[in-house]
Amino acid sequence: MGSCLSLKAAANPDMMPKSQQQSGKRKRRPPLPVPNSALASDGSAKTSRLQAGEAYIVGGDDRSASSSLVAATTEFDRFFASYAFEVDPTDDNGASAGASTPPLRIGAGGVAHLCRDLGLDPVDIRVLLLAWLCRAREMCAFTEAELRRGCAALRQAEAPTADGLRAALDARLDAMTGGRAGGRMSGDMLDVKDIDVAFKDLYRWAFDFGLESGQRTLQLPMATDLWALVFEARPSGVPPLLGAWLTWLQSGASGVKGVSRDTWNMFLTFIDTCGSDLSAYDHNEAWPSLIDDFVEAETDRANQNLLNC
Repeated sequence: MGSCLSLKAAANPDMMPKSQQQSGKRKRRPPLPVPNSALASDGSAKTSRLQAGEAYIVGGDDRSASSSLVAATTEFDRFFASYAFEVDPTDDNGASAGASTPPLRIGAGGVAHLCRDLGLDPVDIRVLLLAWLCRAREMCAFTEAELRRGCAALRQAEAPTADGLRAALDARLDAMTGGRAGGRMSGDMLDVKDIDVAFKDLYRWAFDFGLESGQRTLQLPMATDLWALVFEARPSGVPPLLGAWLTWLQSGASGVKGVSRDTWNMFLTFIDTCGSDLSAYDHNEAWPSLIDDFVEAETDRANQNLLNC
């Protein structure tokens, strides 16, 4: 869920990863998921969802959750109910069990309120971390089971609060990045030996998270948004090649409109093995064609720069 509401990050270069600041390219807004009601009747592409979602989410959803709050019996129930304003369209259990009221979920408006209470801009990497720990299936939406899973992963399951979740998310990010996020390290949140494994899991999960329903290819605008965001949690830092990669993709020079799962997964291997200057790149390796094309373009650009010196 990368993020859900604010437009200020899109207009403020200081909030962009350094790799993109150096490239001169403005960072696209991270994924802005919206409910189906905000989509165009023709189904629309994800870029259209971003545009359609701005007005919906900035306003939030102020519908009362009083009936849900009345039914809440535990601290977790009360916490969930304070943000759950939307009927869960994916849960048929309530209807099948003869429940008097349909199950609710935290929708776009509720996520907007949660981010506000957390003191996080929705373009913050910690919002994506929360969605990952929840194993959320949809952007900008949490079912009760998903939020419970995320709270448990952050050791906030019994009596979650916004302050407690924020502190736990800070600690998780610092544990993954070795303290680069500026907070205090919390060794009990994540074993050091598991940091790389955790990031790889986050990275692979992000591909599925960004997919349109029924699609197998990640639309290019969504892919670049997620790449710009997810690498902020990379243990060794944002890869030096990321800015050039995103600039090349966003320029349209690649000629592609979507990114396959294989390309998404292999890009992580590529930046881990090929160095910041492509010195370790081996064209005989079985890289996806999109990566081969990028290396060729980047090599041509570097050679041209040498000729111009």
